[in-house]
Amino acid sequence: MPFHPVSYHNGGVWLHDTAIAVAGLARAGLTAEATHLAEGLVAAAGHQPGNRLPEVMAGYARAETPYPVRYPHSASPQPWAAAAPLRIATSLT
Repeated sequence: MPFHPVSYHNGGVWLHDTAIAVAGLARAGLTAEATHLAEGLVAAAGHQPGNRLPEVMAGYARAETPYPVRYPHSASPQPWAAAAPLRIATSLT
């Protein structure tokens, strides 16, 4: 199935998966890359109601939209998305 930015599994950005990627990068010693992803999640949270990360976000490129686009049917709060910042914090400390 082809990529589409508003496809739940073929274009969405899962914030808990991104947090897992941050943990893996940090564990591999790729701190700059891990920090870059972590900063993106923090910036995304700043554009969401109550600064809460939703379950999934649309996969639009930053050049296409001035702010992160929430997936239309994304749950918020969502436990695994709520845990993403905690995973990131423990990975980068």
